Amino acid sequence: MTIMWKRALVAATLAVAVTPVPSQAAGPVERRDATLTSFDGTPIVTHLFTAPEVREGQRDQAPTVMLGHGWTQSGPTRVEDAHSAGQVTPIGVGDLLAAGYNVVTWDARGWGKSGGQVQADSPEFEGRDAQMLIDWIARQPEAQLDGPGDPRLGMAGASYGGTIQLVTAAIDHRVDAITPTVPWHDLRNTLIPEGDFRLGWATLLVAGGKATGNLAPQLLAAYAAASATGAARQSDIDWFLSRGPGDLVRAITAPTLIIQGTNDTLFSLRNAVANYEMIHGAGTPTRMIWICGGHVPCDTDPGPRDAVLDATLAWLQRWLRDDATVSTGAPFTWMAEDGRWRDATSWPAAPGVPLRGTGGGRLALRPGYSSGNPIAATPAQRGLSIPIATPSGADVVGAPTLDLRYRGRAWPARSSHVYAQVVRRVASGRRVVIGGQASPVPVTLDGRDHRITLALEPIVAHVAAQDELELQLVDSSAMFDLPRTFGSIDAQATVELPTVAAAREVPHGEPAPAN
Repeated sequence: MTIMWKRALVAATLAVAVTPVPSQAAGPVERRDATLTSFDGTPIVTHLFTAPEVREGQRDQAPTVMLGHGWTQSGPTRVEDAHSAGQVTPIGVGDLLAAGYNVVTWDARGWGKSGGQVQADSPEFEGRDAQMLIDWIARQPEAQLDGPGDPRLGMAGASYGGTIQLVTAAIDHRVDAITPTVPWHDLRNTLIPEGDFRLGWATLLVAGGKATGNLAPQLLAAYAAASATGAARQSDIDWFLSRGPGDLVRAITAPTLIIQGTNDTLFSLRNAVANYEMIHGAGTPTRMIWICGGHVPCDTDPGPRDAVLDATLAWLQRWLRDDATVSTGAPFTWMAEDGRWRDATSWPAAPGVPLRGTGGGRLALRPGYSSGNPIAATPAQRGLSIPIATPSGADVVGAPTLDLRYRGRAWPARSSHVYAQVVRRVASGRRVVIGGQASPVPVTLDGRDHRITLALEPIVAHVAAQDELELQLVDSSAMFDLPRTFGSIDAQATVELPTVAAAREVPHGEPAPAN
């Protein structure tokens, strides 16, 4: 259900300071610091950097970009500050100032010097805080306006600062362009996919949050309960579903550039696909870029360092400045492990012949982890291996499909999970899990015959003739809940990897112009 929160109009300035700061752009830059009061009395610390060409005494001069920060962080206070997630090429205050924008940064509630509790980008809390900031921006003399109380406004930022863009643009159509980098879609499918608790990432997020922020007690209680039992309570699932954008993105009218990481095991490509399909399906101009990076460092060739920055600035130039001469690139662009950009004129891209594998056998279930680390899947020493045919030159792009027929027993008898991961062996003999992605597969271990068909986590690979691919079914992955049972499964599996029919390699290592 779409929710449009009433805009708060109680943004009182409690403290203002003006501080000169160094600039990457020509000319002096002024920073004004303000502590604003949000709808529920929570103080939100805010910083406004004015564009270098803005002249004192003149109004309605430059578009403004709100730059959000990541989990455990706070709003940048210096031109040279840049906040990123993993190896995402960051866009910083200086980059935006050099492009001629005013920049607003802020400490989200519960972080930095702002008050309140971290509510995980809730539309009802952080979303309304952002609306209060938009009200404040509209009153600043440097801000270009589209109308009374309506600034010409874009948003940028990664991770937590990416998700707040989706939330804000969904509930407030004064936002004119957004560029969310490695955001989430909904936290249930992120932290509890297929009912399995993503223990590794959850532990890191909670530990970091407790050390640097003021986390909502519901978040801490949900983590404690799931860590103890391996299952999430329905009340916790409901709480997570109310945080972040989810289906609210259907209401976004601001042109949206989505940037997601192929090897990001926290906010995976599944989040990009859900956000893209809903926003684009509503008729909003949308572009999607898949990079190597995100919350997990890229362990292959990441490609040109400035590609994400350049794409973000081009998107803002096109839609925030209404500059139709700017090419923003193909609707869908991705990078495989060879560091080369490829693109398609649509998502989904025109499909090629899928790569297919079939096999089976017995999988033993034992307590203790057999593969993986807290943030990435690794090849397992034990498990079922199903070879996948690999014709030369195939471009795998998207979510593999697993069809699993099985019969299993466990002691104690219970529903559980096994894990599916696509492993690649390259010419050197090195074996890696593509994208570091392992997908939990729910199984019922009652001695009866069962069948499940499941879309796995999306992956990207440019398959060469000498490469070997296999699907591994393993009993455990250290990214997820600790195995709690003994048993075995007799399984027969078929896997299909989607391919792109005619992927166009982009020359010079940069996203190609739009067709």
